[in-house]
Amino acid sequence: MEMQVNSQLIKSEREQRAWSQEHLARVAGLGHRTVQRIESTGIASFESVMALACALEVNTADLNAESSNSSSNPAVAAPSIKLELPVRLLLAIASGILVPLLIAMYPPGSGSSDTGGMMYAEVLRNLFCGALFGATVLCPYLPRDGRLFRRSIGLTLASAVSFQSAYMAAIQLLDFGELLAFLVASSVGVAILVFAVRFVVPLKLKNSIWLPIIGASLIGGTAIFIGLWKLSDFEFATITTISGFCVWHCLLSLVFYFGRPVDEAGNRPGSILLDFLVWTARKFKALDAQMGAVKLPYKQILFE
Repeated sequence: MEMQVNSQLIKSEREQRAWSQEHLARVAGLGHRTVQRIESTGIASFESVMALACALEVNTADLNAESSNSSSNPAVAAPSIKLELPVRLLLAIASGILVPLLIAMYPPGSGSSDTGGMMYAEVLRNLFCGALFGATVLCPYLPRDGRLFRRSIGLTLASAVSFQSAYMAAIQLLDFGELLAFLVASSVGVAILVFAVRFVVPLKLKNSIWLPIIGASLIGGTAIFIGLWKLSDFEFATITTISGFCVWHCLLSLVFYFGRPVDEAGNRPGSILLDFLVWTARKFKALDAQMGAVKLPYKQILFE
């Protein structure tokens, strides 16, 4: 579906960054001729608009020519998605449920020992659990641009390494106290994630995010300690253990959600999840228009 776009805004944002059309196309993951055509004709597909919005770090609605010239339908022209945070929390809960269940399927001590004394099955399990967390909780924050695939791989691998490192730290420190082991393990894992998110990927985060991250890691480690060690006798497939992991994952998701900078209008940077929700909302809008008199409550459900 093609739409009218504000080609002057695209050109202005590109020139402010001293980017050529070819460079913008490469960053957005589009063809050079596609960018040329959009700037000259002001017509683009919605997928191209989302890619340009992510590359230029502007809202998708800002590039919509109709929303730039008219405010007749502000609920759709400049969407503020209500469902973004709930969906992120649902993904965090799903990760919090799956991780302990996977650990329960391959409990500590399973598999064949390697030369370093660490079990192969445990290492693979931990790496997979960490990758699962990265894919469900962290990767949806990535902007949709030409570097999306590379950034997703890097963030997923960093998450896998952080989980394995946290697991090893907990095992090594159990003799010094279970609570201390869980707190240090949580801090180690989160520190690796923060380093990756801040310097390797990177994601735009507020400078004030560090204190909330420390608090989330300590509270999350305590929640897992209580759920796993105190209430479940080191059994992973229990409601209390799963609840502890869900608390930890939801806290980190909240920290990263509110830790992103906002513009003067209160909008946060675009992401693949937000773009997907906007795309879904526009599909509802099209369905609403096709059905005529039948009104769908998508605006009340999806938008602020």
